[in-house]
Amino acid sequence: MTIALDHVTRFNGTGSVAPRCVLNDVSFMFPSGKTTGLLALRGSGKSTLIKILAGTLPVTGGRVHRRGLVSFPIGSFGWMHRHMTGRENLNFISRIYGLNPRPMLEFVADVSGLGAALEMPVASYSGEKRARLSFATSFAIPFDVYLADEYIIGGPPGFRDICRTIVRERQKQATFILATRSPALVRLFCDTAGVLHEGKIRMCDTVQDAVAEHAMLSESAALDKPDDPEQHLDPGFWTEEFSDAA
Repeated sequence: MTIALDHVTRFNGTGSVAPRCVLNDVSFMFPSGKTTGLLALRGSGKSTLIKILAGTLPVTGGRVHRRGLVSFPIGSFGWMHRHMTGRENLNFISRIYGLNPRPMLEFVADVSGLGAALEMPVASYSGEKRARLSFATSFAIPFDVYLADEYIIGGPPGFRDICRTIVRERQKQATFILATRSPALVRLFCDTAGVLHEGKIRMCDTVQDAVAEHAMLSESAALDKPDDPEQHLDPGFWTEEFSDAA
């Protein structure tokens, strides 16, 4: 159960904005049953790639072949209706995937620890509660392929530990694809890795080789442009607190 890109090209930009080639004639089959990490600089097209793999963004050229049930991006909020309660949102998404809502609700309630908050509108949730709901829901559905845009686990530290345990269990049977700027996450979770750069996917012999190549690209990009505060995203909360220990 996996995904393959068959000569996929994607241009971003409409109207007065000159189109930019984000993916340039890319052919690649993600290995089934493995966790593949793609390290990318900011603006390199990782979110575009994940949306294409999920089927929510069309390609300009080529085709995407999918086998099995493919997830929405792990931890995304896009499926939540802010005026519905947590429970109502879970009932809605379970119907979309043709699942019994009760097991999903029980799983999310147990993993998220939201308790009575599941009976409240999502609009009233703090960022932490939304993260708990979104990540727990992502893992409540038995996807064959899990897609992750930037983060494969999230939320407060204790909850991240729960997510990490769940990911380890899912990795035994499912395929994971992680596009991220975080070398720490790639080292922690990925079996194989490469870089997404200048519209191409370039796989490396080892995960550490991919991390090293990403570091060189990051250094080069830093020399070519003024310091950008957004390059320093994810201090601790998402990246540096992750160790390489299992």
